[in-house]
Amino acid sequence: MAITGVFSGTFSTNGDATVRLNGKEVAAYRAPEPVRPLFTVPLRNRPLNNSVLADPKMKVARARKHLQELDASVQAYFASNPFNFYEARNPETGDDVLHVVVSSPLPREASTMAGDAIQNLRSALDIMVCDLIRANNATPTHNSGFPSSNEPSKARPKIQGASAATEKFVLRLKGTKRWNDPLRLLQRLDNLHKHNRLMAVGAASVGVLARVHMPGISMTPEGGIMFFGGPGGTPCMQQPGIPTHSGQVFLREGDNELYRLVPHFDEDVRADIGVVFGAGEIGAGQGVRETIFQLANLVERILIVCERRVI
Repeated sequence: MAITGVFSGTFSTNGDATVRLNGKEVAAYRAPEPVRPLFTVPLRNRPLNNSVLADPKMKVARARKHLQELDASVQAYFASNPFNFYEARNPETGDDVLHVVVSSPLPREASTMAGDAIQNLRSALDIMVCDLIRANNATPTHNSGFPSSNEPSKARPKIQGASAATEKFVLRLKGTKRWNDPLRLLQRLDNLHKHNRLMAVGAASVGVLARVHMPGISMTPEGGIMFFGGPGGTPCMQQPGIPTHSGQVFLREGDNELYRLVPHFDEDVRADIGVVFGAGEIGAGQGVRETIFQLANLVERILIVCERRVI
């Protein structure tokens, strides 16, 4: 393809880049951002005392078992090679488009495994509260359980009969953003699975990385721009970036458009596909396995702290 025009590039120290043709922006890229963990409190590598809070700990263990089953199901699905990538030109626009054909959807059982893991984790917290009420020589009621509200006036009736130390512990959890945000997500996912329907779980393109080679432009060893080659030059923008005009694509069975390549220069594109909560769902676009794993760590951390500081 014959290329006419003047290319220019703007590069920032944080890895972002903008490409222009004849002064008009034709492409922009941002540096990949590290994934922020759902839960930032580390899980300490200490053995649990299975004689204390035994029932909620069994629930967490069962949730991890469901997660292992989900892992096996997803690995088998990906091993079946259900994705076929190809590039084609759109006859209407002339754009070169990257497609992926999904020959079969993720097995429906994956939604059941994910939902069962979520339900076990949420019920572990309810059972923990009931155990703490019994430890205070009181009897749990039908209303006893881990509170969903972070308002003390609404949370206290759920833990009525527990000790003052338990009340302080639970209200602190609900009143601290880094704890309560993932707890709210757990609550919402559990409500969806128990009372509404199976949560939608499926494959999605979770990110497109592009390696760009602009025609006739190289980078000097000192970081400058060199036109039409020269000794020691390397292709411009060699490091991969995320095109700002690309977004997450929730894949369906059949043909899916992933990405429209930028005209006039070469892009070496890689699409990563993962299993996420479906479009329009609670937690849409978040990795299912990663989210449940972090929620399991959250609940286990709560049990550890409760075991050592409350009981």
